[in-house]
Amino acid sequence: MKRNLLQCMARVLLLPVALMFICGALVSAHAEYSGPKVRFRLAHPCPPGHHTSLAFEKFAELVAQKSKNKIKVHVFPNAVLGSDVVMLKGALTGGLEMAVSSSPNLTWVVPSLMVFDLPYITSVKYQKNLYEALDNGELGRYFKGKFNEVGLEPIMYCEYGYRDFFSVKKPIRSVGDLAGIQVRTTASVVEVEVAKALGMKPKPLAWGETYTALKEGIVEGEGNTFSFLLDAEHEDILKYAFASQHNY
Repeated sequence: MKRNLLQCMARVLLLPVALMFICGALVSAHAEYSGPKVRFRLAHPCPPGHHTSLAFEKFAELVAQKSKNKIKVHVFPNAVLGSDVVMLKGALTGGLEMAVSSSPNLTWVVPSLMVFDLPYITSVKYQKNLYEALDNGELGRYFKGKFNEVGLEPIMYCEYGYRDFFSVKKPIRSVGDLAGIQVRTTASVVEVEVAKALGMKPKPLAWGETYTALKEGIVEGEGNTFSFLLDAEHEDILKYAFASQHNY
């Protein structure tokens, strides 16, 4: 591809969200499936009832319908098969057929995804461009190539929404109030450095460990979406929110 990642981004200013991968051959969505009966697992970190969880359930339903029940997708929600990184490693090694991961947790396998961890790289007014660029544009083709290089195939993109900052004890009324908070981050180097730049104390943790870490005082806050935290029942612990909308 002649144009590099930054040239692709310059056209749309956007941010990818959750990604899904599958190992092995793919069947055209427009062709009638005539192969053998197949069963595979789809593992994801989203809590039950979350809009992305409902999307994966719908995906399984459509696969069964279009294959006349020859292909069965078994959905495993809420990180029951491991964290984003663990699930992704399973897909890479063939131990898991399909895995879901947020973009920051993919940066160890596709480093160029770190560009999307920069704050305020997109906004609501660019979302239509985002979807078009990922589904039909250069950005989607660019990342498909990057994923294919490591043996993965992107199946779909879904959105978590905009991330805000949340705190257990400390009220957050301005950016300055973020200073000193021990905050849970993903393993993304950029996310960690952004937290440091805001005066926070980043602690990279897997999503499945975050609730316990908040409850036991290992971390004092996190950055995430309202919908994700509500469905995961983190509002039982988190008391303050700052509508920063710093990441999408």
